Amino acid sequence: TFTSVQAPGALKLNAAIYAHAEIYGWAKKLATKVCDEPSSPAGWHTCASSCAAVHKETPEALCEVTTSLSQLRRANQTGLELKSGDLGIFTTLINFVENS
Repeated sequence: TFTSVQAPGALKLNAAIYAHAEIYGWAKKLATKVCDEPSSPAGWHTCASSCAAVHKETPEALCEVTTSLSQLRRANQTGLELKSGDLGIFTTLINFVENS
């Protein structure tokens, strides 16, 4: 999982890693973490644009977002730009999971 797609050269590096993984059969196990706990419309916009940039360079890449379910629901109510089809992996925050 890579966390900074905005870093210089990160998209090319991400694409190279996916290409290498494809050769050896483990590309489907990779995810590119495009943002971590976005809590504002600007944060979700950054997630969407980062995922779009990743897909432009590496269409088969899975984008990962770490957030709480409540943040995701709020974002959906305000016109979330990152659609479920764009998102490969949604990782919820473990600190909000209750022990039952």
